[in-house]
Amino acid sequence: MSNRARNDSGKYTDKLTEQDVLKAFDYETTPEEPMLTATEITDALAEHFDIEVSSQTVRRRLGEMEDAGI
Repeated sequence: MSNRARNDSGKYTDKLTEQDVLKAFDYETTPEEPMLTATEITDALAEHFDIEVSSQTVRRRLGEMEDAGI
């Protein structure tokens, strides 16, 4: 059985939100270096927010954000 959290309707909740990704950018980027790799985002999430996800999960979420125009 999965340990993933479910919402009130029983659907799995996302392990990584758009806000989590954006917070990593807030903490790690500068005007001189405004971009991060998926690995850098993964590391920032673990270091600053205790969010443990894979680089693959970050890449998937970034793709979803791009598709949504975020």
